[in-house]
Amino acid sequence: TRAVAEGDGYRIRGCKTWIGNAGIADHICLLAHTGGPGALGFSLFVVDGDAAGLTQVGGLALSAPRAFGTIELNDCAVQAGALVGAPGLGLAYALET
Repeated sequence: TRAVAEGDGYRIRGCKTWIGNAGIADHICLLAHTGGPGALGFSLFVVDGDAAGLTQVGGLALSAPRAFGTIELNDCAVQAGALVGAPGLGLAYALET
């Protein structure tokens, strides 16, 4: 999944699987490649669950106590405020939690 800076925000394209609570969450946290080498190439975003360009593809059948699913992001535009912290530090933020 890639996020490209555009205007005052980002445009996100790609697919994500094993998203916890997909289909029922108001917001989805996701890592997207924004450029840079290795782990410094990923940024963390919070995207509205009903954002234009975000499609809930379907759930995954498991015996887990919560829903998991797949989402597609097709030119999903997000404002700069959707970026969590500094660009390129998304993987570090995700691993801290």
